Amino acid sequence: MGRTRWLIGATVLLVTAGLGARVSAEILARRALRARQITWESVQPGPTGTRWRGLHGEGLSVSSAHLSLLPRPSVALQGVEVQGRRLLDLSQSASPFSGPFSGPSPVAEWLARETPVRVEDLRLKWGDETLFDDLSGTLSPTLHLTSQGTSLTRDRGGWQADLTRPLDLGAVSGTLSLQARSVEGLLGFDVQAPDLVLSHPTLAPSPLPSAPLRVHGSWHPDSGQIDATGSLGGLQLTASGQVDPTTRLIALDLSIDAELADVVALFGDQIPEARRADCTGSVGLDLTVSTPPLRWRATARAQDLRCTGLLSDIDALKSGRATWRAVAADGTPTIARVGPDIPGFTSWLQGRRVAEAIIASEDINFLTHPPGYVLGAIQEALDQAADGVERPRGGSTLTQQLAKNLFLDGQRTLLRKLRELLYALCLEDALDKRHILQLYINVVELGPDLRGVGPAADAYFAKPAAGLTDREAAFLATLLPAPKRGYARAARGRVNQAAIDRVLDNLERSGLRSSQAMARARHQSLRLLLAPPSDPPSSQHPSSQHPWSQH
Repeated sequence: MGRTRWLIGATVLLVTAGLGARVSAEILARRALRARQITWESVQPGPTGTRWRGLHGEGLSVSSAHLSLLPRPSVALQGVEVQGRRLLDLSQSASPFSGPFSGPSPVAEWLARETPVRVEDLRLKWGDETLFDDLSGTLSPTLHLTSQGTSLTRDRGGWQADLTRPLDLGAVSGTLSLQARSVEGLLGFDVQAPDLVLSHPTLAPSPLPSAPLRVHGSWHPDSGQIDATGSLGGLQLTASGQVDPTTRLIALDLSIDAELADVVALFGDQIPEARRADCTGSVGLDLTVSTPPLRWRATARAQDLRCTGLLSDIDALKSGRATWRAVAADGTPTIARVGPDIPGFTSWLQGRRVAEAIIASEDINFLTHPPGYVLGAIQEALDQAADGVERPRGGSTLTQQLAKNLFLDGQRTLLRKLRELLYALCLEDALDKRHILQLYINVVELGPDLRGVGPAADAYFAKPAAGLTDREAAFLATLLPAPKRGYARAARGRVNQAAIDRVLDNLERSGLRSSQAMARARHQSLRLLLAPPSDPPSSQHPSSQHPWSQH
């Protein structure tokens, strides 16, 4: 009987002690949660623990939190959504009993002593962006969270994150690998994407071949300062500035440097000429970016660019012979040919007046700038694009325009501009300026199905190119870069006299014409002979059928 009474008494004592511990633990937990300004929707006490549901606080929400006292104190969290900065606080004091209420109470000390805290289904966010999802693991005594392809750890040395996941941002895709470590408030990171693919209609019609990306740098969350270096294929990248993910404020200075051959290699088989091209020199881009709103400025750099090996018949080009794919006025593809033995051909001497007017209008430094390209013109196009001009003009020399007409289509992509540059460099390497101009004035389109200044001079003025006045030559130059629209306006009697005068001013300023010659040209009349707008364009304009239009 005595033994039975002892067992009953011991049992009652243990139950009483357990209930007391649970009540004490619940009270301490409530105080600690309130101290952290965390609210809850309901509490369900149990014989060995307590369950909270619907906990909410700044940067934190928890679907369920279960405090268990047996067989040892532990906390289990489910359905957690937490902001990145808040997770740091949780990991430093994940037990709800640490802090100002841990005091001298034996129960509090017992509970505060490295109470294990486990979590399932944790989502880590930064602002509105989800950084990690479906994480599970421990928050205390050490933080160690994992999910498929993700590991997040915090120990006495600091934070460490490892992430591998598919990346699909539309224009950028691949497999992203991120390693980050935070020590004393500084986040170091290493980003790798061995198969990064760039895909955007402004780059090329098709996705670019995969290229390896690697970026290494550091970011200070308190100041937002970021510094990084890296590479994409053969391109070298550097970046520095400020990044605040919470407000999405970004202010970055970026630099891209590469050899011309490495830029060409990024496009792979979409530049078929690369197999036979020998390209040298370096290019670069300095870029400043800020948000919100998005603002950017870019400065282009280039040095010692040269390319050879693309032209198959240089002697034919020197003589003025060329064959290329063109598009007729009705939109059907056609083959165009030009040469001394083909009607309508205009030699350099016969078309010199028009050629110099086009130089004054389109590429005033053509005779003196580096072979094939003008950084100033490229910069002008970049500035217009940064200012929001939908279709910025500029950037192409006469040689680049000739390269586009002879070898390429009219796609408005970086791929086409790069190929255009390669061909322009080859043309400048193989031909002198006179040969280039002779080809240009015989290839350039100056109206519907009007290719070359010979047919254009006949269509607009019923005379050969050699007989054009300076004002007539300047008019033809103003038809660029939209000759079909210019033809339609002229057919309706609309002539942009101010544009013609600007060409004459440029001729004088460049020294291609004397002041006296341009003074005479400004007073010359302009008599156009064109088909009525409803008639199909024709290179034959008998005066008995088409009236003279005088300006």
